[in-house]
Amino acid sequence: MSTLLITGSTGKVADSLIRSPLFQETNIIAVSRKSGNLGITRENLKNLSYEEALQNSHSWNIDTVVLAGSITGIKEMSNNPIQNIFENIKCSVRFIQQLTNRGVNIRKVIHLGSVTQYGAQKLESVSEDHCLDPMTYYDQSKTIIESLLNQVFYDGSIGQLWNLRLSNIFGFSFDNNPQRGFFDSCIRRLMEGKQVQIFGEGQQIRDYLHFEDLLKLLKNLHDLEPRGTSESLNVASGNAVTIRQAVSEIANIIFERNGRESIINYVPFPAETAAIDYRSFGISTHKSFDTYGWRADVSLRTGIEKSFSRYFNQ
Repeated sequence: MSTLLITGSTGKVADSLIRSPLFQETNIIAVSRKSGNLGITRENLKNLSYEEALQNSHSWNIDTVVLAGSITGIKEMSNNPIQNIFENIKCSVRFIQQLTNRGVNIRKVIHLGSVTQYGAQKLESVSEDHCLDPMTYYDQSKTIIESLLNQVFYDGSIGQLWNLRLSNIFGFSFDNNPQRGFFDSCIRRLMEGKQVQIFGEGQQIRDYLHFEDLLKLLKNLHDLEPRGTSESLNVASGNAVTIRQAVSEIANIIFERNGRESIINYVPFPAETAAIDYRSFGISTHKSFDTYGWRADVSLRTGIEKSFSRYFNQ
């Protein structure tokens, strides 16, 4: 049985991966700042803190490490950016180095970054070759980690590295950090009959990817033999829509189901709006398909309907 270690075990990506049927036959080591009960019962799961992981790692052979966690998020980064960037590096790049220094064999590493690392672009399609222009401390952190992981790979410590740049992942369980994620928050608020406020006219272009498609890619990469390469991959649906179109799709489904009109207010951008919030670009996914045969299967509408079903069945 293969082994996968994932950091950020209390976050939404890790929680979804651990619960997914795709990984039920995989030994999972879930790592976060504090060990504890994840509320998940399965025999082949270890839940450890970073310190406990290092203490117990002497006999490990890890097929894949997924770096899915940040010690500090977007809002927290601005309070003490240098210290917070250091903490994120410590629990990603430094953690990998500490494991390999203890003799742990790590075959593959997958780092989860963000397409916001491309900055406030206004383009029809952005590919992996486009220059990075991180405009927030959070994206600076992700970009620095990418660069440092590339160096770890070139030093020969790991056999394969993928830096994935994720685009607006949605569809997560509302029980896990229900306020996180703009689009998931819009789905929930409109389902509950609450109003949603959108800055501007909602004409900024976004690409929304359902989390099930992300998990399929992670499973595909986990099952691959190391290629001996360091690669960056955009992970998106490849179907760009405006924020107005995406939110209107939620409202349309609600009206079709129960005849209720949704309240969506479009208001001017506040003066303190960050430049990154004005971004408007689509994402090219040709490399993910041409190299690995992966493409998104869950449409925006289907993904929203899945969220409806999950919410009302909870």
